[in-house]
Amino acid sequence: MKLIFVHDADAGLFNAMADAIHKALSPSTYQCHLCYITYGMTSMRSELRDFIDELEFEKTFLHRNEFAEKYPKVQAELPAVFVEKPNAIEPLKSACEIAQYDDPQALTKAMQQRLAAASRS
Repeated sequence: MKLIFVHDADAGLFNAMADAIHKALSPSTYQCHLCYITYGMTSMRSELRDFIDELEFEKTFLHRNEFAEKYPKVQAELPAVFVEKPNAIEPLKSACEIAQYDDPQALTKAMQQRLAAASRS
């Protein structure tokens, strides 16, 4: 099983700089809530990094343009977290669900519960 974290932002240096400025100047209008709750100004928040590092699953982080290129048949509102199994890719956390969390701890707790159920199926 593989976890795929997909940010609602495009890859690239210019995009990263523009996103960082937007996030700093107007965080309430920043479009990627997954980025907002998981990253500080320059790096992933330590509590989320620790959670992800401890997961026994393969994991990858993609921007929306990378995700669309790699998984063109998967249509979903972003940001999102997916579980890739041998014959399917399924949402683990949807954009609507991610938008409900205000901090990394709430997201990690919800993901732990969902991962426990997903690994049993």
